[in-house]
Amino acid sequence: MTENPKFERLLKLLMTLSNGIKYSIKELTDRYQLSKRSFYRDIETLRNSGFAIENHEGRYWIEKLPLDIFRISGSEKIPVKLRLSLRAYSLLIEEYPLSSEFISQINNNSWQYNGWVANYDGVARFVLGLCEDVKIVAPQGLKDFIKQKVKCLSK
Repeated sequence: MTENPKFERLLKLLMTLSNGIKYSIKELTDRYQLSKRSFYRDIETLRNSGFAIENHEGRYWIEKLPLDIFRISGSEKIPVKLRLSLRAYSLLIEEYPLSSEFISQINNNSWQYNGWVANYDGVARFVLGLCEDVKIVAPQGLKDFIKQKVKCLSK
């Protein structure tokens, strides 16, 4: 794989902790032939790199964060309400089929998405691509986020 054994070990440990199983220190130190001290250093290295490694009663795992319909993960669930034209509705359903459970029809040419997002990145990309077909009903934070993105484009 690589000529860096520590990197390789950290990667394997990360993959193991991400599989949804809670492991004891003994299981992990035996599997990777680590001392407890090396194990704790590796866990600290991964945490300092931004991985949310959980532990409780001597068991370790990485909590899987929920994915929003735009396939963005995060610990937040930010409520979002969008008004969609027929075109935006059709593209949202086609590109993000999981969105259908959050959409209701208002009239013949108008739909409303009433769901949540983990952060504004995915939904902002969708809205910016269809800015004439999507109206942000809420939240104001999404409007502000998009305004900042538009400012970046005009630099």
